[in-house]
Amino acid sequence: MMTPEVDAGEGRKFSSLWENRVKYTRRHRGPIVSGTSLTPTPSVAPLHLNLMMLSCEDKPPYGPSENTANMFLDLISRTRCIAWGHNDLDCEVCPSSLRENRIGDASVTITVYECKQMDYPESEDIWNSFHGILIPGSFNSAFDDLEWINFLKKVIVDKIQAKSRKTLGVCFGHQIVAHALKGDSATKCPAGPQAGVRDFELSTLGKNLLSRGSHSLPASLSLLYTHGDMVSCLPDCGISLGGNESVPIQSAAYFKPGEGDEPIPFAFTFQAHPEYCCSNGDHSFAEVVKAMEKRSQISSDERTSIMSEVEMKKELVVKDSLRATLAVCSAFCW
Repeated sequence: MMTPEVDAGEGRKFSSLWENRVKYTRRHRGPIVSGTSLTPTPSVAPLHLNLMMLSCEDKPPYGPSENTANMFLDLISRTRCIAWGHNDLDCEVCPSSLRENRIGDASVTITVYECKQMDYPESEDIWNSFHGILIPGSFNSAFDDLEWINFLKKVIVDKIQAKSRKTLGVCFGHQIVAHALKGDSATKCPAGPQAGVRDFELSTLGKNLLSRGSHSLPASLSLLYTHGDMVSCLPDCGISLGGNESVPIQSAAYFKPGEGDEPIPFAFTFQAHPEYCCSNGDHSFAEVVKAMEKRSQISSDERTSIMSEVEMKKELVVKDSLRATLAVCSAFCW
């Protein structure tokens, strides 16, 4: 059932899609502690992480939103398990032998808002109820002159940047954040559409920023890509975390001005898709590559070569995807 329309400012209206909005939740194992129970503090991740996803694609093979949400649920749940020292990444069942040594059940919940339908939280209280925001991929371009994209750019400025809300953007999310904060940032990739495993070298700033704490990153990351656009430049509040010859800005961090000598970014963005390494990601990636072939963005031979290389490098890609996500989760206390 649709809820009443809500004034979004400047005469615009948007509607929440459901009175009882669908939420996707994944239970996983919490921190293992010895002796007395551990009391969480503001500096550690919440046991029950509550994220919102600004969904930008409602059609397969990357969408619908349920598919995208479940990929991110698996990615972030596995990352939290790693951060809390679990070797077994089964996120639904915790062995009974460990139950007495952990702080209850942990979980990740993702609440989906449909950007293409101008669907956003109805109040500041709802915005503030989330620990962070995900902006995933889309088959649209960040520079498309569409009402929902223009409104999303305004949301990024007014609701994310202005409030320093913790945000992870991937692919289209990487491009739309830059484009919203500095016009004409997103462009077609001069090297042509990119698909498959790509390496990118972390800049010195990128390595320092993403390697805070006990989890360090290698000099380069091997991740999965499916895109035809890229970020060509960044606003003054953004820094590049690294890139390669084809796409110089593969990742970025965004800061609120005047936050001290070592500010924490309010947003991290990646051109890559770390979520492809998790639940249903193999299938989604393969289908997106097929779609790129159908659109004549890549050839049949290229698709065959891409899939062969992905299979050969799968272990490294999964490891680096989790490493990159862990760096973000650690910085955001997710």
